[in-house]
Amino acid sequence: PFVQGKGIGKMLLKEAEEIALAHQCDLIAISVISNRAELIEWYKRHGYKANGHSIAFEQIENRFGDPKIDEIRLISMEKLLV
Repeated sequence: PFVQGKGIGKMLLKEAEEIALAHQCDLIAISVISNRAELIEWYKRHGYKANGHSIAFEQIENRFGDPKIDEIRLISMEKLLV
């Protein structure tokens, strides 16, 4: 949290997109925790769109840990790179 708002996430996202383009990928897909509305909005501002798919946290195979909040889902988002 002490480095949030310093542009590190934006730099990482840009680098990931550049690497994907260098490997001829035309789409990036991510999953975002549903209760993190500010994070979903951040990705939207960077060109990502929800694709209508999601999965309940408890349905994730080999997940790490248990949710601390009921009804958490992972929202699927994607961005076209071309």
